[in-house]
Amino acid sequence: MVDEEAPLNPQRRLRHLAGIVGRNLKPLSDGEPRPYHAYFTLSTGQGRPPFYVSETVFNSINPTWREFDLTQLKDELDLGASKLTVKIWGGYFNADVTPSEGAFKLRIQWDIDLYGLEFYRAKLDEPTQSSVGLPSDSILVRLASGYYHAPSQAEASASSAQQVTPIAVRRVERSKVRTTYKKASLVRILTLQRAIQRVRTSTEVITDQTTQCLRSRQEEQDLNTAIEKMRMVVATFKEEERQRKKQCASRRAQIDSERGAQEERQALIRQSHSTLATTRDELREMKDKLRERRQLLWQAKSMETVRQTRIILELSQIFPVQQGPSPERPWSVCRLELPGDGDYSGCDEDAVATALGYVAHFAFMMAKYLDVPFRFPMRPMCSRSTIIDDVSAATTDEDRIFPLFSHGRHKARFENAVTMLNLNIQQLLAHCLIPPPADGGPLANLHVLIRHFFHLNHAHTNGQVAPVKAVVAAQPHPPPVSSQA
Repeated sequence: MVDEEAPLNPQRRLRHLAGIVGRNLKPLSDGEPRPYHAYFTLSTGQGRPPFYVSETVFNSINPTWREFDLTQLKDELDLGASKLTVKIWGGYFNADVTPSEGAFKLRIQWDIDLYGLEFYRAKLDEPTQSSVGLPSDSILVRLASGYYHAPSQAEASASSAQQVTPIAVRRVERSKVRTTYKKASLVRILTLQRAIQRVRTSTEVITDQTTQCLRSRQEEQDLNTAIEKMRMVVATFKEEERQRKKQCASRRAQIDSERGAQEERQALIRQSHSTLATTRDELREMKDKLRERRQLLWQAKSMETVRQTRIILELSQIFPVQQGPSPERPWSVCRLELPGDGDYSGCDEDAVATALGYVAHFAFMMAKYLDVPFRFPMRPMCSRSTIIDDVSAATTDEDRIFPLFSHGRHKARFENAVTMLNLNIQQLLAHCLIPPPADGGPLANLHVLIRHFFHLNHAHTNGQVAPVKAVVAAQPHPPPVSSQA
């Protein structure tokens, strides 16, 4: 017992029951001193099924189960009763395994009359503190006014000897005593209840009438809405008809304007036909004049070709190119031998440089008279001729000039200069639509070019005059030239 004051006239019905708490529960046997797992069930009497089953609390001698609300079972349970049976079931098993039906055994069973309980405390402290002073296997009942427990044996025997009701008798101040209802008060309460019932009945009638009125107004409003929608649809159709008529009138005006424009175009076409006939006559006259000028141009081209052929043949006499009597003998220009395979080792450097200078001079003069720009410009200076590479990327202008003589110069630059000279001669062959020979040396290419102009001169002599076509065939880019000094 504690020194807290018990509440006056506490309500002790099932509807006020809020929870069950166990305190100082003894182990199941002496061989198992550890606490057991426990849950409780509530029923209205012996042999009746439980109407509430709690959760399981593990390993506790002072289990505190969750509070509950029995007012939710008002349709299945008489909440005005004050008697019930509490059973606490206990057992041992692993907490992570779902217990079977036989794992729990009945440990405590109490038949309780809520009016026979004794007030214990309004609130509970820690389980170890709230269990002090209670006997073993005690059960605390949680009601709306606090926690209650069973009275001790001495108090129970004294109360039975004195035939005292389970409710504790206490002295209270007169100011805290409330009088009970009198007959007149009860009559007034019944009268008020009847008046409330009549008001409820009239309210229901008025509610039904209001609902009926609202329904009729809703139907009338729906009808008005439908009528308004039909009016809007009719107005939309009328507006669409007006727009269509307006579009038709605009289309008629457009057709009339297009018809007038078409008539103007027809008149313009007739005028254009007459102008076209006049233009055709002028074009015919211009074609005749063009034909005459083409004939004159053809004659001029033929004369130019004849002149170019004769000049080149004269150049071939100045720089005679000859082949040795046998394939082993090299080519020669101006009686200076020049190997056709490009291998100048073992040859006189000055003789090779002079021969290459003659070849460069000969090619330079032919390009000048044929009006062919070389890809690699040349400076013919006899044995000190040079060739310029404006295509490859070089650091300075001096690195772009390659010598056609090997004396005192790098061999790679000399060989690159000979290659560029041969490419220039092949460019002249492509200009004259002549395929290069198989051996591909500078003098061999030059000899093929001279023979072409010799045959062309022979054709001119026999009366077959045809101008040389100035067609520059697309040649592949030359190999990269070394810029070593």
